[in-house]
Amino acid sequence: MIICPKCKSKDVLQILYGMPSYEAMEAYERKEVILGGCLITDNDLDYGCLCCNHRWSVKYFKVEDNMKFRFNILMGEKV
Repeated sequence: MIICPKCKSKDVLQILYGMPSYEAMEAYERKEVILGGCLITDNDLDYGCLCCNHRWSVKYFKVEDNMKFRFNILMGEKV
């Protein structure tokens, strides 16, 4: 489970970039993803919080925090 680093909410979704498909639009309507727009860049953010609207990317964390964050996601643990 991913937790917002700003407000500690569990209401966090992955941000999806690119032209959304029909399936992506359905996932957006079910509040399973956040649509990030059609333009894809090297600076795109990975996750967004539904509570405080904070958006972030794991590449902006310090190396040790980033490794902990990625490990916890893979293991299905709280961050």
